[in-house]
Amino acid sequence: MKSPYTKAIVFDTETGGLKKDFNSLTELAFVAIDMETLEAVDEMEVMILPYLDLGTMQEEPLKEAKEIYKYLSVKDETTGKKVLTYKSEKLGIKDLEPLSKDIELFKALYLKGKTIIDYTELVSIEETDLKPLARLLFDKCYNPEAFAATGINRQMLLDEGVDRGVAYKKIEAFFLKHTEGNSKPILSGHNIRKFDNPFMEKFFSLYKKDFNNFINPTQMIDTLEWSRLKWFNMPSFSLGVVANEVGITLKNAHRAINDTRGNAKFFIKMMQHLRGQGVEKSNYKRRKFKMNF
Repeated sequence: MKSPYTKAIVFDTETGGLKKDFNSLTELAFVAIDMETLEAVDEMEVMILPYLDLGTMQEEPLKEAKEIYKYLSVKDETTGKKVLTYKSEKLGIKDLEPLSKDIELFKALYLKGKTIIDYTELVSIEETDLKPLARLLFDKCYNPEAFAATGINRQMLLDEGVDRGVAYKKIEAFFLKHTEGNSKPILSGHNIRKFDNPFMEKFFSLYKKDFNNFINPTQMIDTLEWSRLKWFNMPSFSLGVVANEVGITLKNAHRAINDTRGNAKFFIKMMQHLRGQGVEKSNYKRRKFKMNF
């Protein structure tokens, strides 16, 4: 029987943190799968030049200073209290006035109604007296812990990244390429419902586009949710663990293209299982019941 769905797109995002409201995308990868043959037929990856998403910057500078403190402060080994290092000073929650004043100046000079600072402008800001604040805002959008987890860093983004507008056009073109008539691709990935998809929706909104208009709105296959239904007593449902259960080994995990290729193989295995491929079929025949009343 021919599948009513023509393509699925398995994807993965790497980001500057867990907060879609201000953490930036760093790297994305996509693998298109033919739903008739269950074969990977296309792939695309893109890394994005740094950009600061400051759409959630608080209107009141002191409130924004407290938000930055909340997100980036660390425990001081000497006092045991949380501090934020700014201009070589360790600031406590009650010492944020210098940071607050710089935020007020930054907003007046550079935001002026906009919410995104692209890399070229970021570089120019880093050549001014507001360099310490620019670096702090960079760490807010690209948390050092996220960089450590993925192995991606600022220099890598500069060397391999493209402007976010170029990245957007490549992503949009990939989804349109795998749309056939009214059949939009099914979206799949590991934990995409709660993580990757919201990041994609936010990224598309920067260009006043609705990501959901590019995918099948009624079908989303989150392989994390599948895994929890199949192996409900496992200690971990990470992609590496569940893929290993079906004989797939991930290589160089936490890089978008490697995770996506592994996830695509896992998706195909699960779909084959659902379709009964490789499973011995019984000779069961449905019998009609005659009811005697």
